[in-house]
Amino acid sequence: MTLSLYNITDGVGQDGIYSVPRLYRRKKKTPRTVTAKIIPQGLERAGLQLSDIDLFVFHQANIQMINNITDPLGITDRTYNNIDWFGNTTSASVGLALDGAVKEDLLRPGTRVMIIVLGGGFTWGTCILKWPSLDLSGL
Repeated sequence: MTLSLYNITDGVGQDGIYSVPRLYRRKKKTPRTVTAKIIPQGLERAGLQLSDIDLFVFHQANIQMINNITDPLGITDRTYNNIDWFGNTTSASVGLALDGAVKEDLLRPGTRVMIIVLGGGFTWGTCILKWPSLDLSGL
């Protein structure tokens, strides 16, 4: 069951200017500044607090980026990471992380999981799910 879905883009380049230095300057600061905004906004849309989330799954870009976000929020112990196994698999990273969390029995029916994604550094979003009961015996 989806409790909240929130996505956005900053519209960079709408004026037709996509210069590499311009994009790089914006992208360099994006993960920390963007997640500081979208995590609370996603929680607010679901009527939840940070403490209500059982597991956080971030886009697995690099562990330093994830830790720079999770440490100040105090959620590192509730964050699933598998980047040490796969590296940055870009758009597949969240799916692989969810698969790993299922296999490690971290996602049980009723678990509230917040997924935080960044696409190319210029689109981002959150999704909060209440993990369903799944029959995976045939897999």
